[in-house]
Amino acid sequence: MSDFIELRNLIGAFRRMWWLIVGIVACAGLLGYLYSINQSPVYSASTTLIIGQPMRSPDLNRNQIQTSQELGLTYADIARRFPVLDGTVQALGLDMDWRTLRGQITVGLVRNTQLLEITVTALSPLVAEAIANEVANQLILFSPSNVTDQRNAETQEFVEERLANLQQKIQNGERRLKQLTDLDFSELSAEQILGAEEEEEALEKLITDWEANYSALLSSAQIPTNSASYLEVIEPAMASFTPIRPRTMLNTWVALVVGAILAVGLTLFLDHIDDSVHSGEDLRRAVDLPLLGQIVHLSGRNRNGILQSKRDIYSRTAEDYRLLRSRMLLPNQHKRDAKTFLLASPGHGEGSSTTITNLGLVMAQAGLQTIIVDADLRYPKQHELLGLSNERGLTNLLCFPEMNVAGLLKRCPQAPNLQLLSAGILWEDQVFAGGTLFLTPTELLGTEKMKAVLGQLHERADVILIDGPPIVPYADTSVLSIWVDSVVLVTSLKRTKHAEVQQALLNLQQANADVIGVVARSANRLHFRSRNIFQIPQLARKTIRNDSSSPAAIEAKT
Repeated sequence: MSDFIELRNLIGAFRRMWWLIVGIVACAGLLGYLYSINQSPVYSASTTLIIGQPMRSPDLNRNQIQTSQELGLTYADIARRFPVLDGTVQALGLDMDWRTLRGQITVGLVRNTQLLEITVTALSPLVAEAIANEVANQLILFSPSNVTDQRNAETQEFVEERLANLQQKIQNGERRLKQLTDLDFSELSAEQILGAEEEEEALEKLITDWEANYSALLSSAQIPTNSASYLEVIEPAMASFTPIRPRTMLNTWVALVVGAILAVGLTLFLDHIDDSVHSGEDLRRAVDLPLLGQIVHLSGRNRNGILQSKRDIYSRTAEDYRLLRSRMLLPNQHKRDAKTFLLASPGHGEGSSTTITNLGLVMAQAGLQTIIVDADLRYPKQHELLGLSNERGLTNLLCFPEMNVAGLLKRCPQAPNLQLLSAGILWEDQVFAGGTLFLTPTELLGTEKMKAVLGQLHERADVILIDGPPIVPYADTSVLSIWVDSVVLVTSLKRTKHAEVQQALLNLQQANADVIGVVARSANRLHFRSRNIFQIPQLARKTIRNDSSSPAAIEAKT
């Protein structure tokens, strides 16, 4: 089960940040493509040499093959050193030094053969061909093959001279022998016949010797060159006009793969450091409380756009609020007759005010007498959401208990069964026993007067919904929670942090609040700019003196 949850969390992270993954992969692929098309084309040419003479030797043995293969590594190293490369630079007149040329040359043995392959890369196919052929030539000049070829040439010249001389002698002797054979002995004397026979016999012996010498010299002219260190080009370099680099498609795909890896890694890292609550299930596991409802995203920049329950009663959002209403009104294990609910968020801007407004509308639509109490004395919003005034409200009741609750309740035009007790203007200075005492919202909400106000509201409503201040930064909600039946924690997905939720729950538990569950809602687009009346002394600051006016007069002024 744990592995399944972890896998689901990973999939959820990828779904949440798919745009980041797609963006990084697309940018990486585009960068790879642009990099490739802006590179100069590089061409390649290869020449192949053979070590030894295995194809010409009639008595080739295994030792010669092994020696040639082992010498190949030496030749491959020599081909990339100063004597060969500098000779190439000088022979071709290249505008570079041998070290620069070394970076363009690759030399290697063809596997399980006596072949040595020299590959050269250059910005021109013809230049690559010329360099490859010249490196092979310089390697041959540096090898024993060059000395052997010089010696073979000298020996060949000497043998050819002797062969030509013997050939001339044999030809002259055969002509003379033919002349002697054709003589008419009837016309010769006995002495001439005897001399001709002796000359013929001598010529035959000479010709036989000359032919033997000729055959021996002709055999020696075929000088063996099957040395294991012999080098010879068997495949010269040929220019190819197809560039080997850049490989645009390959580079683009590699960039896409690298971008995907980076995107996945970044997504996992961001998900690891992200402490936000991303789903209702995630929220439920974080606080171990029932999930009362999930409210979909509320769009809109005006009051009608935010009040989804009024604008479209058949919308998904309205159904979500009706489901939340049903779950909140179910009898719970602590208070079966709960009718006062405090809704608050861990921090600012998490949607508790709009949640209460829409919840109040669906409560009223169900025929319940509903009162919304705006107890956020620092940043009141309910009067703006419902389009009502905030001249008098909860602060008046808390400062002047003798005032009538009925006179301060405002009926909401959106639903006949819905009333609002707005926050009212915060009275910062009170006079007690001849002295001035500064009262904060926390002090006002924590007094017995607040309990008395809720008692009066109980007589007039079926359900009371209280909009509380943020729990974590202020103590207002904690002290207010002791006067209500149940508390509902409202969170904003992708905005509320796990640590904030847990701290808010801890604050409520320390106040012995009955937290019946949590509400998960997507981040809304609330664009109202409510005044912080606690920070505007010129509007809210009122000094009440014992001899100046009565509570009734002050009520009339406000």
